[in-house]
Amino acid sequence: MGPDTTQRRAAAEAVLAWSARLDQLDYYEILRVPARDAKGQPPSPEALRQAFQGFAGAFHPERYKAESTAIQEAATRIFRRGNEALRVLGHPQLRQKYDFERRNGVLRLSTDEIARASSTKIPAVQPTPVVAPPPLAAAGSAPPMAKSAPPMAKSAPPLAKSAPPLAKSAPPMAKSAPPAASGSAPPAAGSYESIVTSAAAVPFAKEADRMLARGAEKHALLQLRIALSKEPANRKLAQGVDALTALLAGAKR
Repeated sequence: MGPDTTQRRAAAEAVLAWSARLDQLDYYEILRVPARDAKGQPPSPEALRQAFQGFAGAFHPERYKAESTAIQEAATRIFRRGNEALRVLGHPQLRQKYDFERRNGVLRLSTDEIARASSTKIPAVQPTPVVAPPPLAAAGSAPPMAKSAPPMAKSAPPLAKSAPPLAKSAPPMAKSAPPAASGSAPPAAGSYESIVTSAAAVPFAKEADRMLARGAEKHALLQLRIALSKEPANRKLAQGVDALTALLAGAKR
């Protein structure tokens, strides 16, 4: 597998992971721009423009035209949400209302509210080479920026700290997880990160633990399969994939 193919595959897998978490992210997290700067001021129009350019550099649907329908639809969904975020955060009244609602746990404004307000002009995005968005588990890093946009990593708020607590609503996984094919039980929720050894697999194993803690076995299975592709010889990881696949198959019957 050549470098270009590997890069495309990594980008496509990351798009699916972002799509799975999209409804848990607020507008600031989607654009990877801080809600307040060091002086306590909201992001300026220029800061929003640069943030959107970087966002588009990773998620513009045109970059995924050669991928599967599922990946194209996921990229389109993410990109539309980014447009929505820019439209709200770039409108002073909408942003003020959103900041108030966000403090009460609301992550999106309704389409009617946005439509009633005057629209913000969306910056034109020029085609650039395909870049892979980062795994969501790597919360401290910003997505790859277009060459014309400055790095956003230092100012982007970590996703993990702003995500709503999930531990209270998580069902015990030990009761629902069936034994793995080899006869031994797969790792319990929260422990897949401990059985991977490569840096490439850690973000996906960690995200799988988070999904299992929420009871989102389908999304967890996707993350585990990606982690297994990074460590194909990891028997414990393979057992976890087999066990979770069997669990989901049994749930469909």
